Amino acid sequence: MQVKSLFFIGFSSLLLCLDVTQAQTWQSLNGPLESNISKIVVWEDTVYVSSVELGGFFKKHKDDDYWILINIPEIEALNTIEVGTDGTYYAGGSGPTTGDSFFRFFVSDSFGKNGELLYEGLEDCRGPHSVINEIVVTEKESLIINCGDRIFKFDNEQESFNQSSGNSGIPTNRVFSFYEYADTLFAGRINGFEYSTDDGDSWTSSSFDSLEVFSIAYADNKLFVGTNEGLYSAGAVNGTFEVVDELFDFPVYALHTYQDQLIAGTDSGAFIISPGNFDIQSLFQAFDFGSIKAINSIGDALLFGTDSGFYECTVTEDTCELTG
Repeated sequence: MQVKSLFFIGFSSLLLCLDVTQAQTWQSLNGPLESNISKIVVWEDTVYVSSVELGGFFKKHKDDDYWILINIPEIEALNTIEVGTDGTYYAGGSGPTTGDSFFRFFVSDSFGKNGELLYEGLEDCRGPHSVINEIVVTEKESLIINCGDRIFKFDNEQESFNQSSGNSGIPTNRVFSFYEYADTLFAGRINGFEYSTDDGDSWTSSSFDSLEVFSIAYADNKLFVGTNEGLYSAGAVNGTFEVVDELFDFPVYALHTYQDQLIAGTDSGAFIISPGNFDIQSLFQAFDFGSIKAINSIGDALLFGTDSGFYECTVTEDTCELTG
């Protein structure tokens, strides 16, 4: 069956009540085809889900009972997606190898159209480590991407990308994530993280540089970083980072602030953390479903992306319900 660039996937509604403090069995929503989820984006009232196993991404309005799949040509693994303030989408990943070029970066002015492959300024971004893992549109509406170990910012006047960080030319120190809070932009890397206070024009390496930083979040005047060896926090970007004891020695892939609390995604499920006193409760144990790699929320609903599917729940005082 030929896959068209736009089509609908219907699915049956599922409802499963869960006790937040107890591990129960969840079932995956059918829309993202139970695939390996790489990122979840919420723009206005619509959810966008990318997967490294799909040559495109899914979108669904929060009130709809179907998913729409946007197919993107030449992409084999879609690592990330971002939506600008005007609804423009940006998609990055890897595609069929042409010479020594592996990366793919697309932009489209409206959903439902195939993306335009964009290369200007990225001609030198080639080789086995040159894969786009993350994209961010900042509060000042600047477009910033990584390509392997390097970070590029789009110049609207020149209509081209300019490299703003090469991380001392270490080709294997790739970027895992971007995160913005107030006037500071963060980039999580294999060796710690960098930060920028000028909207991504220049970057400064943090003293926290000995662990892989998968995720970053700010809550209750504390900076949290999820690493390959647990969750760490500090009172400032240049402060002393200390490990959060109950989430030590295993990867924390995703962080998300939700109703004044912090949600952490790990190999062992999702945890709710009170950032003030570090009280931690288990929300969702994912041993049967894979690692939680992406977290977001829309309204009261929490959205989880794992390496085996997409999950949605509504957290109340006592229960978490699966809907879809």
